[in-house]
Formats: sequence, structure tokens, C-alpha cells
Amino acid sequence: MKRPKPKTKSKTGFTRPEVSQMTGLSIRQLDHLCEKGIVVPTAKRPTGPGTHGLYRFADVIEARVVHDLQCQGFPRKRCAAVLKELRRYKRPWGDVRLIISGRDVTFLDKEQLISVLKNPGQTFLPFFTPSLCVTVLDLGAATAKLQKEVTKRLKRAA
Repeated sequence: MKRPKPKTKSKTGFTRPEVSQMTGLSIRQLDHLCEKGIVVPTAKRPTGPGTHGLYRFADVIEARVVHDLQCQGFPRKRCAAVLKELRRYKRPWGDVRLIISGRDVTFLDKEQLISVLKNPGQTFLPFFTPSLCVTVLDLGAATAKLQKEVTKRLKRAA
């Protein structure tokens, strides 16, 4: 007599511990971002107290953006404003380059720099003075790195 195959649960997203490990945010920070509606799991939403959702790859990238901005000294509210503005443009995350200059964040869209915080939507001429302290967050590289990690995890799970 054949034994019935065990039913396996189809996983359609990433758990909180997986997202925490991939982004550098603690599980507590992820929960806080979810409570505040900044980065929420969209693959499977939490159904109530004590339940946890599953994150899509785009959610993981958003969490990584928050982590990187917080490392640059941006508070949670400003991180939320950056994500809100970037979502308006509906660009693939791999194509986005965020440029942090002082207290403003701009993103490079084709050959335009677009303000995200100080003057949302305003374009700038694409040049910088050498003395300006600028940090560039290359989300394309971050996306590729996360994609490799996801591929490794899937291979290990199979």
C-alpha cells in the first residue's frame, strides 16, 4: 500500500526572519514598519493579532531602502516619505538610484534628478560640486544581491 504524499504548503513570499536577515532590519523593526504602514507584507497580509504575513520581493527591497536610509541618519517618517514618493513613479526597483545629499534624497530617472523629500517631483540639473557630500544608494546592485540570496535559499529548500 502506498503512503500518501505529505501535503506541502506552497510558499509565496518571505517570512519576517528571512526579510530581517536579508535587509539588516530586526524583526521588531519590521513589525514596527508594518504597524505604521510603511513596509507591509503584500504576499500574504497578517489576519489579526499574533499573525504574520509574507513579504514579496518588492517589499524586501523597500525594507532594505528603509534600512539604508536609517543608516544615513534619516528618521522613520522621512523614510516613509521617500518610499511614498518612489511608489508614485512606479519604476522597477532595479532601475532606481537614490542620491542622498544632506537632508534631501533625489533619484535618478533617465537623465533627470528628481527631488523626493525637499521639493517632491521637482527636477534638477544633473551635476554636483566636488565638495558636496553625496551618498548613492544603487538599488540595482542591492536588488541583484538580494536576488542571488533568494536563489540560494530556494536551492537549499529544494
